[in-house]
Amino acid sequence: MKQKTSKQKRLSQWEIRAHLPLLKGWKHEGPRVVRVLKFKNFPAAAQYVSKLAGAGKKFKHFPDVALLGTHLRLELSTHEVGGVTELDIETAKAINKIKV
Repeated sequence: MKQKTSKQKRLSQWEIRAHLPLLKGWKHEGPRVVRVLKFKNFPAAAQYVSKLAGAGKKFKHFPDVALLGTHLRLELSTHEVGGVTELDIETAKAINKIKV
């Protein structure tokens, strides 16, 4: 069994809330952080999804994605620990750097 790194330690609600001011557009919902983006049309939303691969590749960690017409819902959670970790926070910061 792989040993967890400090980036894979589940964060408390207080720790997550402390990070939220640095994660523009992200909200804490249950065991995940969530961001909803709106695009001018479906093709633009789909193109953005392809850009997400680059952000997640650096950390080998990717968001769950729901593409709903012109809306895109991104959810980050580390499934192995059942909640938000530093890895999710770092991935959210990288996603925020992607041009919409």
